[in-house]
Amino acid sequence: MTYALTNKNASKEARALMDYFASVAGRQVLSAQHTKTREPVELRDLQALTGKLPAICGFELLGYSPNVNYTDTDRDAIVEVMENRNTIDTAVDWALNKKGIVTYTYHWFSPLRGHNKAFYTRYTDFDLEEALKGGNAGYAALLRDIDMLADLLKRFHDLKIPILWRPLHEAEGGWFWWGAKGPEPCKQLWRLMYDRFVNLHDLNNLIWVWNSTDPAWYPGDDCVDIISRDVYQQGDQPLKPEFDELRPLSPDKPIALAECGMHPSADRMFEEGAPWLWSMNWCFGPVLSQKEGPVENMGPEWADRRQEMIERQKAFYASERTITLSDLPWNK
Repeated sequence: MTYALTNKNASKEARALMDYFASVAGRQVLSAQHTKTREPVELRDLQALTGKLPAICGFELLGYSPNVNYTDTDRDAIVEVMENRNTIDTAVDWALNKKGIVTYTYHWFSPLRGHNKAFYTRYTDFDLEEALKGGNAGYAALLRDIDMLADLLKRFHDLKIPILWRPLHEAEGGWFWWGAKGPEPCKQLWRLMYDRFVNLHDLNNLIWVWNSTDPAWYPGDDCVDIISRDVYQQGDQPLKPEFDELRPLSPDKPIALAECGMHPSADRMFEEGAPWLWSMNWCFGPVLSQKEGPVENMGPEWADRRQEMIERQKAFYASERTITLSDLPWNK
């Protein structure tokens, strides 16, 4: 099995990572954990619980956003932005010193601002469809933000660090402004970012991860390397229906579980035909280090699930099917 990258000038390191993915796909699942602070408590808790660290660590760029409206916002937005400051240093350390794989997402604050967490549709009146007509302030702001992101990611390119790049996530839900106007503007924005990153900024270290399930939203095989989705399930089910729902997007692209509330069973994934390439647990505050009480930043349906989450983490990391940081071939 081989996985080709869409960027014909993809870096040696990005190609090598895709070759590694091809070598384990269908047989094992890579462990992944999202983090959102400069000193990731999730990794600390995970290592204390399982004695292991994930093969893939997730990071966020919202702390670098130029569009935070500091004069009209709530405390939650400010706290999240401040906690995400300087996380690029943490990601570089993870890649160079821990020899782990890096994935990035971006909760993109509205290019023309808004208030509170203005990556949410409800907190901004930014009209992506109108902006993409060009020749207006919205389009200029889009280009400014895309080029700012490119400058941030260039550090990884120069250090020869490949990035699993997952922008414009969960678009079809409509709760983020990049999905609020339907599939066509979102696909156009994806292609605009891809073109500028690849052809203008020469960011050849990026592996492009699409994160949506509806074929009407899919931007195309020529600008997507991996397809993925987010599923906040409970229990150990392998999520085969959710896996199968992604296959119509592309017949050959690898499929990843980009966000989950708790990992599915690594063994059942392969026994029941849902071979996710990786599974990334989202961060819900210091879940594992607390002994009781509701789980931070989670809805009421998750409030009393701490023990179940702990048991799922332990089982997932104990499975021989799961690839952890120390299992990566360059770490042996």
